[in-house]
Amino acid sequence: MELPNAKQATDIAIAFCTSMKNIGVLTNYQGGFPYVPEVMAQGDDTIARTYELVKNSPDASMYENELALIWCAFMGMGAISAWNLDWGNLQKTNIVDYLSAKRGFDCVDEYVYDVIGLGTGTVEQKKLSTVLNMFAKKLLSSSFTLETSLLGMFYMGMVYEMTLLGMH
Repeated sequence: MELPNAKQATDIAIAFCTSMKNIGVLTNYQGGFPYVPEVMAQGDDTIARTYELVKNSPDASMYENELALIWCAFMGMGAISAWNLDWGNLQKTNIVDYLSAKRGFDCVDEYVYDVIGLGTGTVEQKKLSTVLNMFAKKLLSSSFTLETSLLGMFYMGMVYEMTLLGMH
């Protein structure tokens, strides 16, 4: 994987969070991008590891890039939740291993939905799932590199969770 463009990734995150605010999915979003150096420092490693695990998953097939983009958003949300609630343990490992240890890599989405308070099967969860799929498809048809798109979704997940927590 090549290195992502962090500035473009930040712009992706801001644009997607603004879109979520405009359609009523992230109503408390105030704009901008909160820097969380402890989590952001693991961004490149997280997107690379996430992409490799998705690519090697038997369920990925021809949708591996779309799935990897969505999983990077979950990694961002879960990383901020862990940073907020369990920093001592998160800093001892990496984001992918920390979140995968709970229910396995294939169930990171369900775990994150639970820890951020959306649960599974709720109206809010279904809205977020729809939006994540829409954003992934939009990025795949954009001129951004895959690496920048993956980092953009990771950052968007971070901002989403920080907004839910009232930290941004």
